[in-house]
Amino acid sequence: KSDIKRTFSLYATDATTTSDGIFTLSQKGVVNDLGGWITLSNNEVTLEAKQQKNVPFKITVPASAQPGDHAAGIVVEETLPQNPEGVSIVSRIGVRVYLSVSGQEHENLNISNIGFDNMLSAKKINITLSNDGNVSEKIKTDYMVLSLNGFKNFSVNKDRVVFAGKKILLSDELNAALPM
Repeated sequence: KSDIKRTFSLYATDATTTSDGIFTLSQKGVVNDLGGWITLSNNEVTLEAKQQKNVPFKITVPASAQPGDHAAGIVVEETLPQNPEGVSIVSRIGVRVYLSVSGQEHENLNISNIGFDNMLSAKKINITLSNDGNVSEKIKTDYMVLSLNGFKNFSVNKDRVVFAGKKILLSDELNAALPM
């Protein structure tokens, strides 16, 4: 809650992931999937000092929607007036929206490439994952590294996902896992 009156714009957009599988939202106006199925009751909200409001929304699933998982987000955006130097500050926060369309679901996660940045030191591993299924796949990566000094287990603690029909590149540093 703010001490001053503020105006926010609201919009829905499709979700995507960064190249390494971290959830993010597409640019404003990218609405080819679930983001385009969301209708907000208001596209702009003005709040007086200390005020809060709920903004209802509706999801209309088209008859042509593919079965499986779909992801989007609702974004609240505030643009502050330009400062004397001509710079505007835009602040955004998003709320994730997930929807599963009924129908036959199938998982199909594929590894299409495994490589190292440097085969001699093997300090960074690169893995390409493709999700040819229609459900999202959460990724937890655990490695077992073998060196002259034996095995060492190494886990990457990142919240990663491969959305249905998408591809990501996992690129993980293995320095901490390599025995000295």
